[in-house]
Amino acid sequence: MATNLVLVRHGETQWNKDSKYQGAVDIELNKKGKRQAQELYNFLKDEKFDTIYSSTLKRAYHTVKDIADYQNKDLITIADLMEIDFGEWEGLTFAEIEENYPKLAHKWAKDPTCCKPPEGEHIQEVEERVGEAIDQIVKENQDKKVLIATHGGIVRIIIAYLLELPLNRMFSIEVDNVSISRVKFYDHYPVVKLLNSTHHLKQT
Repeated sequence: MATNLVLVRHGETQWNKDSKYQGAVDIELNKKGKRQAQELYNFLKDEKFDTIYSSTLKRAYHTVKDIADYQNKDLITIADLMEIDFGEWEGLTFAEIEENYPKLAHKWAKDPTCCKPPEGEHIQEVEERVGEAIDQIVKENQDKKVLIATHGGIVRIIIAYLLELPLNRMFSIEVDNVSISRVKFYDHYPVVKLLNSTHHLKQT
């Protein structure tokens, strides 16, 4: 047997639709996001999970809540699976960030390890908390299948962390709303089996 992680990004929110930076602010799923969560439920509800985890933020929690209920599983929330805290950039589009923080915005977009958003988190700090959370999840769920609902930035960081990729390339990984990524551990060696799959969503 092997340990399997199924990573899911949350459904769409209004801030996603408006292309606003969305991190620690607790934004709800919008109408489309709720529909996406239903489609995810239809696709995953009969896949047996031993444990189900979520970020503490509503948009992640409500993306998998129905799956947990259907399988009679506790939905365990972990604060360290929260999205990157963008500080003063929360709720702004990149164009607005460029206008207000021109030098820092371009520097950070090119290499997010160089610096951090004002009053926000450094990406390496995020990797530390996320890495500790994932290590603990894997340790507690040997030879089990685990569903984790989290955020776009966090899925990227988990993949980079497990594969020991440089964090400055994390934005080279595409992670769409309600996408599914799968990682399987062979004798503690992580292998990405699927990345950013959205084939379970209706193309409408």
